[in-house]
Amino acid sequence: METNKTLKQPPQHKSSSRQTAALTLDKAVEHELKNGRILDPHIDQKKLRRTISNRLSAQRSRLRKNQYINDMEKMVLDLEKLISILTPRVKSYEEKRTLLLVQNNSLQNVLELHLNESKRSEIEVQLKQAEVFRLREIEKIEQQVNGSRQSSQLGYCLQALHKFEVNNDRFCEWKSMVIGSTLGQSRLKVEPSSGFKDRDEVSMLARNQDEGVEIDQYFNFEDLNICEANGSD
Repeated sequence: METNKTLKQPPQHKSSSRQTAALTLDKAVEHELKNGRILDPHIDQKKLRRTISNRLSAQRSRLRKNQYINDMEKMVLDLEKLISILTPRVKSYEEKRTLLLVQNNSLQNVLELHLNESKRSEIEVQLKQAEVFRLREIEKIEQQVNGSRQSSQLGYCLQALHKFEVNNDRFCEWKSMVIGSTLGQSRLKVEPSSGFKDRDEVSMLARNQDEGVEIDQYFNFEDLNICEANGSD
């Protein structure tokens, strides 16, 4: 825009340009009549003015061309200076652009790494949540198993206690019977004809009668011991 403005000539009014051209033409005609090469003083004034006008127009055209050439040369010099100033800037901007592209690639790689780490962390969290859920389920199952085991052990202990009481009652009855028979027949001799099948059976009965008072030490407390051991556990 500035170059176009410099190339354009300032606007002039038509009337003033005509007056200037007329004055210039009049002066040229007068100068030609006085000092020119025209030898005939009676020459046609219109023809003379037309000739001088053509000469002046050609001169003005040459001046305008020279001025235009000078302006263009000046513009070329200015543009060369501007190019010399902008060339290093362009190079620096290209280097900066290259550096920014490298940084952009590195940032994209870092972003991709962070995204992968985030996905990996999410997967680890899900796995840990699944492991926690599994451990809780195992704990619930163990509690249920322990509860069922305790209930089964309690039932077993009650069953063993009932068995012990029944056996104890039977033992007491048998003991009282043996002691009574021992007191009644302590001085009698037992013969094979008293209803026993053989001598071994008679000797066993006699031995049981002699040791009837101390026979309760051979009673089996295994079931109760098992219940006590399970209860302590």
